[in-house]
Amino acid sequence: MAKKPLIFVGIEGAIPNPLPKKGYVVSETCALLPFGTLRRKENDHFKALSLALELMAPNRKVFVTEKTVEFDLNDPSFDWNHVAPTYLEKQTLGSITVSSTIASTFEKLFDFDHQGTFSYLKEAKVSKQRLRGLSASYAQMVGRTKELHELCEILEQSFEDRGQIASIIGDGGLGKTRLWVEFEKYLEHENTLHFFGTFTLQNETPLHAISEVFGQLVDHFEKKLVFTDQERVFLSYFIDGQSDAELIKNLSPQDLEQNIFQLIRTTLDQLAEEKFAIVMDDIHWADEASQRLIEFMVPLIPKRKQMWLLIHRPAYTPSFTRELFYHPIKLKALDVTQIEAQIKNMMDLKYIAPSTLAKIHEHSKGNPFFVEEIFRHSIENKLVDTDNRIIQDIPLDRGIPMNIQSMVQTRLDHLDAKLFEALKILAVLGSEIYREEADALLSELSFDAKEVLQRLTDEAYLSEISVFPENKIGFYHDIIFEAVRDQNLSEKESTQNHETIANFLIKFHHNNLDKHIFRICDHLINTSYQENQKEYFEKAALQASEHNNFYAAKKYYAHLYINKSLEKNLFPTYFTSLNNTKSIEELERFLQYWGNHTKIENEDPGKGYYFLYGKFLLEQRRLEEVEIFCTKTIDQYKKKHSDNILLPLTSIYIQALTLNHRWPIVCNISLKQLRLLNSQKNAIEKIPYLYALSYLISDNSKNEYLMALDFTSKGMDIVKTFNSVPFYEQDLLFNRYALFQTVHRCNYKLSAKIWSMIIQLRKENGFISELDHCYSQLLVNNFLAGDYNETISNYNEIHQLNEQKQTRHFYYVSFWASLTYLILGNDELFIKHILTARKGRQKDPYFRTMRFYCMGYYHLSKNDFYNAYISFKRLHKFYSKLNVNIVVADAMLLMLSAKIQYRNSIDRDDISKAKQAFSTKTSPNSYNHWSFQMLSLTFARYTDEDFGIDPMATDPKACPNALLKQKMYVEKIKFLDFKGMEKEAKALRKEYQAYRDELELSIPSEHIESFRKNSLFPVP
Repeated sequence: MAKKPLIFVGIEGAIPNPLPKKGYVVSETCALLPFGTLRRKENDHFKALSLALELMAPNRKVFVTEKTVEFDLNDPSFDWNHVAPTYLEKQTLGSITVSSTIASTFEKLFDFDHQGTFSYLKEAKVSKQRLRGLSASYAQMVGRTKELHELCEILEQSFEDRGQIASIIGDGGLGKTRLWVEFEKYLEHENTLHFFGTFTLQNETPLHAISEVFGQLVDHFEKKLVFTDQERVFLSYFIDGQSDAELIKNLSPQDLEQNIFQLIRTTLDQLAEEKFAIVMDDIHWADEASQRLIEFMVPLIPKRKQMWLLIHRPAYTPSFTRELFYHPIKLKALDVTQIEAQIKNMMDLKYIAPSTLAKIHEHSKGNPFFVEEIFRHSIENKLVDTDNRIIQDIPLDRGIPMNIQSMVQTRLDHLDAKLFEALKILAVLGSEIYREEADALLSELSFDAKEVLQRLTDEAYLSEISVFPENKIGFYHDIIFEAVRDQNLSEKESTQNHETIANFLIKFHHNNLDKHIFRICDHLINTSYQENQKEYFEKAALQASEHNNFYAAKKYYAHLYINKSLEKNLFPTYFTSLNNTKSIEELERFLQYWGNHTKIENEDPGKGYYFLYGKFLLEQRRLEEVEIFCTKTIDQYKKKHSDNILLPLTSIYIQALTLNHRWPIVCNISLKQLRLLNSQKNAIEKIPYLYALSYLISDNSKNEYLMALDFTSKGMDIVKTFNSVPFYEQDLLFNRYALFQTVHRCNYKLSAKIWSMIIQLRKENGFISELDHCYSQLLVNNFLAGDYNETISNYNEIHQLNEQKQTRHFYYVSFWASLTYLILGNDELFIKHILTARKGRQKDPYFRTMRFYCMGYYHLSKNDFYNAYISFKRLHKFYSKLNVNIVVADAMLLMLSAKIQYRNSIDRDDISKAKQAFSTKTSPNSYNHWSFQMLSLTFARYTDEDFGIDPMATDPKACPNALLKQKMYVEKIKFLDFKGMEKEAKALRKEYQAYRDELELSIPSEHIESFRKNSLFPVP
């Protein structure tokens, strides 16, 4: 059962037959009519109150109330005793009672007789005022029928074919909201579920409107959705802002954002077959995170039966405009006929002269809001007779400005000085304002608040924008708000108003400052700094830090820092906010200031300046500086502190040494630190040193191999013992050890298992911003192990992770995917993925070497040895620049192998080059060891020279690398055939065929036939 707040119209007495809307007869004299079962919005309250007036009769009691009820989507049933208000017993027949909270919000639309805890509903007020969000108050739509039909068709296509996304695009005043209101009527008429969120000018909370939509969606589908415990933590953080969980506190903003993105994605995945629309208004005011989320979701929309609708100005340009499922609906200016219809609706006119109409159309540029402003101006200046339903002429040349901003400004210039002053104060307060705050603020400033707000509303500067239970007013149009804020406030007035509002908010919300502290500081930040403001900025900064809102924290800390009021005990948290917002230049300046004003004896070596500066240098990969800095700092600290206290700083030092491949020093320090921690069996601090030593040990002797395993096992024990081990500490150990297994042991299955463990750890701890890196390593190991089904599955995971922003890892694995499809005999998919890989980093040397490697094998599959030679020659050229002997030697042998097959002979110079390459030392279990074994077989067919490898002794079966193993079988069979060893060749063919049969077990079924016919390494 799902809990949901609903609005009820209740009837006690004579029940009408039939009921005026879908409802539930509880007994012979009681019935309940619920509103808000699809989507709770302010229209529900307006409709409920209107229906209550229709139901008023001498023989029945009617009430309107709101209750949170247990709501079964399939079979709604409600408890009358729970819903019916307690004051119903005292209510007289023929009356309508309304809960006081609903009455106070809607008293602008209805007359009430307030009785304390409840109110009697009398009648609806007669008003032509346009109230945003209340469809009943909109006049007939003009000139947008074609666009409305297009929206309806897109909705139908979304539900019947695949998901679509549309934009209503138009400048201010062109009718975006009006078109949406009409489309919403259609959605309601069709009983189509839809969820709505809107962005506002002053809301700085990331993902605010999306959180609003997501909260509605989760609430409605509560019974259908299943979340893990981890997902529920992020759900609580995203919707309710609760961030007490350690999982949230340990994450960077990037990882936190990515987890929220994934949460929304997996939620919508569960609802893939549900049909509904998501509407986002005023996207042009959306924060960057919201825009990233929308772009992240766009590629997934066609996979669902849902429609997304974005409403925005032309200033916002989506990145997905070329997608076939995207439909931009650009609102054009109204033509003369449409302007005529608008004017007649608006002014209740019978006739307007064509010449006057043409002038209005030309003057307004067809903008509906501009037309409205022209007539407002004309009425205020008595240029038209409002009692006359026929207009022959409007003297537009008499003081009516030629653009909409100037016209709005002219209105403001003629506004009563007292009202204008109040309007400027309200503009600083915000584009949307709580009525109780506006009342109290204006009253405190000696205004007659109720009269001022009423007059500004009557004259269409303000309008009601309440969404129950919030009682809010806002500017009638954002153009008016922008004109007041940007063109009519001097710097001095702005500063004074910000100061006045900040002081007012402090007094008004003195019992609940925490909830409003950001708003208070956002006003204070625009005033001259005073020392008494310090406590508010400290409170706001700390609260923002606790909620991982590092952008807000940085803003408040920076204000204190600039004004020399930032206490030294807050320096570390200021560092954290700068570091997490990637404000590198600002951070470096701050660290320089901190360093110039501190001494080593005053700083905690585990979290003070010296530790954080070392951490900063390490993160920036300024490794030489880290070494010099840490060496000097540790030597100074040792004069007063023990090695145990210096562990955090030493950990940074050891990481820098490891990244710089300073293995002797790494080994020495790591062993020393482990001895220091010997008495603490499962100390978390051991992990960096265990990781360093396990990575360091890459020799061939059994003892050292076992030692590496021993170091890893100890690290694993620590991880298992302490659930609180930070992920990055685990990652250090597992990541390096998996790489050790891949490179030095060719133990691809074990390495793949470790990478799967790392991926699981990342997901469990919320560290998913670099998950594609882990999947890429997993893919490579599955490929080299010959598990092609898993390889393709891993590639699809990476592709899914990178649907919006394709990272370096995506292009990197595209090369491996191309090789996979080449082995499977699918040339078409090979070419597709190699072209995808080329799009990424064309100038990246590593990517170019991968391309030449893949293309070389492609040409070999076609027996095009000349082009294979050219590809491997270019590969050798680029590897030579890297100055890594072993890969240079391998590329040289690949090049010479293709060359001798192309020429069908080998010359003395090539033999000399080959001997030098084969003499390069390799580890017996490394990739290059097996590559040399395989290549020696090719050379053995063309020369009897001794390259230090006995071709008869090479055993393909022993090769752990699936790519090289298949090639070795092919080359060994060709070699045996060349030597006339038919019996041995036949036996090896049989062995190779058995291995290929084994490979087929891990090949997707759709590729088995092409693997049998067109494999890169067919049986000779």
